[in-house]
Amino acid sequence: MSTGDAVSGADQPTVVLPRSVRSSSSSSSFFDRTYMADPDELAKVDQFESTNYHVAFVRWTFFFALSLVLSDALVAVAAALIVSACFSTEFAAIDHVGTVHYVPVPALVALCVVVWVLSLWTVGCYHRHLMGEGYDLYAKIVSAAFVAVLFVGAACLLLRLQLPRRQIFWIVVLLPLLTCFERWVWRRIVHAMRVRGRMRYPVTLVGSWGG
Repeated sequence: MSTGDAVSGADQPTVVLPRSVRSSSSSSSFFDRTYMADPDELAKVDQFESTNYHVAFVRWTFFFALSLVLSDALVAVAAALIVSACFSTEFAAIDHVGTVHYVPVPALVALCVVVWVLSLWTVGCYHRHLMGEGYDLYAKIVSAAFVAVLFVGAACLLLRLQLPRRQIFWIVVLLPLLTCFERWVWRRIVHAMRVRGRMRYPVTLVGSWGG
């Protein structure tokens, strides 16, 4: 059996059956599955669907994901600036004929932001189910660092460029470390908001009532 969408309330969850499977008749049957919910719970369904909860849900997830993108971009800016300040030599790329191309700091910062945000998006760090999680999120951030290395390596192979290894190494090390700390701060914010009954989202439970 499967329930419909369930929303965590302040005290206990509210069972929400899809409108398409609820019968308008007073009798319950196997096909409309109204036998799975109490009459009191079905009354809560109509109240739930008459509110703008889904609108609020889409709104907070969008703005929170946008905030994560901006904060991740700031982390990439910080990592690039720290590495640039620690190395006295400029960031230089050498092409296949031996010509040295010096990369200015603003260009390096912009490249770090694009590559890092794209890497985090590739591994799914902006999915709403990971917004308040711990281990899975941190594991994906580490995976994003490897994805970033693959992106940079593929670009160097296609463009036939050689990049300074030490600077690239320290950027790749700083990015996941700073991002893990940044996401830890966001997790504290999310958990504090959920204690107040905010920043929650619908889930679907599948299984028996006992399970």
